[in-house]
Amino acid sequence: MDGEYNIHELDSILQDGSSEPQNLPLEYLRKITNNFADDRLLGEGGFGKVYKGVLQNGKLVAVKKLDQLIKLGIQERQFENEVYHLIRLKHPNIVRFIGYCYETRNECVQHNGKYIFAEMQQKLICLEYMPNGSLDRHLSDESSGHDWHTRYKIIKGICCGLHYLHEECQCQFSASIIHLDLKPANILLDDNMGPKVADFGLSRLFEDSKTHTCATFLSGSLGYMAPEYVMGRIVTTKADVYNLGVIIMEIITGSKVNLFSYSSPTSWQDFVERVLEKWRSRLEGAPSETDCKQIKCCLEIGLDCIKFNREERPTSREIIEKLDRWESTHCYINNEEGLPADQPEINGTRATAGADNNDHTRALRSCGSPKWTSARGLFRGQLSRIRRRMARQLWCVLMARGPSSLKKFTLAQLKVATFGFALEAKIGEGSFGTVYHGKLPNGREVAIKRRESGPRARRFQESAFRSQLAFLSHCHHRHIVGLVGYCEENKERLLVHEYMKNGSLYDHLHPKAATPSMPSPVVSSWKLRVKILLDASRGIEYLHAKPSVIHRDIKSSNILLDVGWTARVSGFGLALMVSEAQDQDQTVKIAGTAGYVDPQCFRLRHLSVKMDVYGFGVVMLEVLTGKRAIFKEAEGGDPVNVVDYAVPIILAGELGKILDLRAPEPAANEAEAVELVAYTAVHCVRLEGKDRPAMADIVANLETALALCEGTSGGGGFGHSSSSASASVSSMDRENELV
Repeated sequence: MDGEYNIHELDSILQDGSSEPQNLPLEYLRKITNNFADDRLLGEGGFGKVYKGVLQNGKLVAVKKLDQLIKLGIQERQFENEVYHLIRLKHPNIVRFIGYCYETRNECVQHNGKYIFAEMQQKLICLEYMPNGSLDRHLSDESSGHDWHTRYKIIKGICCGLHYLHEECQCQFSASIIHLDLKPANILLDDNMGPKVADFGLSRLFEDSKTHTCATFLSGSLGYMAPEYVMGRIVTTKADVYNLGVIIMEIITGSKVNLFSYSSPTSWQDFVERVLEKWRSRLEGAPSETDCKQIKCCLEIGLDCIKFNREERPTSREIIEKLDRWESTHCYINNEEGLPADQPEINGTRATAGADNNDHTRALRSCGSPKWTSARGLFRGQLSRIRRRMARQLWCVLMARGPSSLKKFTLAQLKVATFGFALEAKIGEGSFGTVYHGKLPNGREVAIKRRESGPRARRFQESAFRSQLAFLSHCHHRHIVGLVGYCEENKERLLVHEYMKNGSLYDHLHPKAATPSMPSPVVSSWKLRVKILLDASRGIEYLHAKPSVIHRDIKSSNILLDVGWTARVSGFGLALMVSEAQDQDQTVKIAGTAGYVDPQCFRLRHLSVKMDVYGFGVVMLEVLTGKRAIFKEAEGGDPVNVVDYAVPIILAGELGKILDLRAPEPAANEAEAVELVAYTAVHCVRLEGKDRPAMADIVANLETALALCEGTSGGGGFGHSSSSASASVSSMDRENELV
């Protein structure tokens, strides 16, 4: 292939991240690097030099040329390692592999005073260009250099890249990849300071069946190599974890931390306090307390990673989980757009107190929950498949009808209905705007959502308005809050919904003020709690018929209760419709409410109906425990996620310890129903979406639970499930195996 073709080919690879790496001719690489000119040199290391390549369209690439003076066998192994591994690695925090060159030529060279023909091997690797170079050029102490948010972004990205190598890439390699040379010089930074792990010349595969392997020779970088590797050439994934710990310390402090400089826990604590004191000085005047707590969390991770005994070091998964758990419980969001710290914006949604959000802690829970193994299975597969097929057919019928006739109101009509949007008519506010109670001329009560003012709010709310109008105009289901009409005048956008007299599930579980004289029926009845969950699950099941509607904001404040205590799903401002082919493949921005966001979606940005399943699992735990999605166990204590609080206790068989104390003690049949709900919730909040049940399965289980509450199935108390409940439990795992 000629040079012109190569340039166009490389252009298409750069523009399409899914393109496979190419075999690139040497002459082409000479051309784009100006024959490997010195002014194109980006850097050099022990294995060769890296040059800047300039394409015809002005785009840049990096060309790594291996040094021919390196011993042939070592050079060959390093080149093959890098190509074999990079050609299959695809992750945002791994440098992208564009192509390679491996050519052998006979050249006339001088040897011992004579000219001879010799085989000259040229080995080159073409990678994406990283404009901010390597991390080692950006390290500085606490008093200067990058701010904490940038440093944290780099730390988190490196951890994610390492976790991908150790665990997530096993489906391609059937083994982990150990990098063995993780250091700041091998961490490259893109134009947004996003880190990418590079230089896989020393990397090797590590099968799970092995406890460790031994290196035949020592290679790596002094100061980063783990003690067991230096002294015994023992190679495990924990060697990379040690490297990571040193890097984290360098990012935070600007210098390496020597493990042997500290001989006791007290000296470690002194070190942490000294570092925090320096950061407090720099962060003076900023919201430093939250940042300092996060700096301390990262320091603790770094110190754990460089422990002498490799068995005491955390795994990459444990590191990611700790960081994500911290983010979820300490309200930390990397706020790049300059929003107030107490009102972070998630995909355009400003978190405000009110009907939709109340006083939830605003934080995103990522992958902080352990991947629990099931003690019990759950679902009736045959009934679930029939239910899914019926829901699919129902959705197709609705879509075939075309837009339904919604009433278009004038702004004047809605002003009259709400007494001029009077403060007394206001019943709450949420991400879309303010909600008012109104009465139409025919006496019908309605809930009117009015969009907030302001250009930023309008941009998001216009999208939310269109989304809700498009979907709800076709949607007629007993467990979905209906849309009566709308108003669109100039810059005004209003939605007129059915009025839900009994408010939201959140209002009853977490009232603003205690009212002991009139306890909520929701609080005082386990049967009603289960019925509300069943109603809501039927609404979500209806949404998930193909093509699916993914709600993306399932939470207790979006489950509303009518005058007869029938639950209906509301809040469709973030909803998206996806086909079966799109499910799991479409990449999206993070959206939702703190504590309810699917950790897998947060990490991978993949769209799936299992996002709603996770959110509903959190709601079920709320109903069982009476706790908010994120709560504080004591005044002034650290925030706790209800998933982390409840699931370990449920799996330990001690469900009674976490049940809402405001509710009466469950009767024998209710105890069995509550236990079934609890184990259903545990499955819903599993870390991996593929391990969570479908909504149809959840509905089937909640139907069984309600039947138990009504006394139509035998009871047995906690830990003594009846045969009907056990059958529901055991079949869920079988169903999950089929998904």
